[in-house]
Amino acid sequence: MKHAILLLIAICSSAIAVERPKGFLGINWGASPEEAKRVMQTRQGVKFSEDADDYKFDLTGGTFAGQSVAKWILEFPGRQFASATVILKNEGNASILFKDFRAQFAAKYGPATTDKKLSPAMEKKQVRNPGQVEPKAQLGGVATWKFGSNMKEKNSVTISCQLSDAKGAPAMNEEQLILTIHYTKDPNPDAAAKNTPLGSKPSLNTVKKEDL
Repeated sequence: MKHAILLLIAICSSAIAVERPKGFLGINWGASPEEAKRVMQTRQGVKFSEDADDYKFDLTGGTFAGQSVAKWILEFPGRQFASATVILKNEGNASILFKDFRAQFAAKYGPATTDKKLSPAMEKKQVRNPGQVEPKAQLGGVATWKFGSNMKEKNSVTISCQLSDAKGAPAMNEEQLILTIHYTKDPNPDAAAKNTPLGSKPSLNTVKKEDL
């Protein structure tokens, strides 16, 4: 009876298991810089910086999931692809896109592992007027999807979707917000990542799920 229950749990677990990301935009984890360059050169509007080398690509332009990109950063420790960061252009709709991306990631990979609001950094300041309370930045969040190591895959993979200002902190208004998407293969299965949400109206700019 005990073995039958364990078998049933295993079958149910495999049925609902979500496939972990094999890489980013068709660039598999561990791919060489040359392979990654070939893939990125096929994307319309993407431009390589003169500083690109075998360990890091800084690119600009093009689109990701149908949204305009300000900057791409691809990293290759040991000349093996391990990290991709996409910073979307600030067009005044970052909080709306944040909600859309979270929904699309959840539809593809299941509920976020962590999903919370960003907290303002604690700073020691001398307040001139003790009776005056400075407003705190309220806008910002990060949602993270963590795929742990298993019998087949020895590395963990993390996807994060972060809404923040340019320094990664909460913002006071929509115009300061930037949306950053980050994919990483972590050689340390115990490493963890932070995350959060934000509500908004439905977006007119649909996120293309095939890129996620």
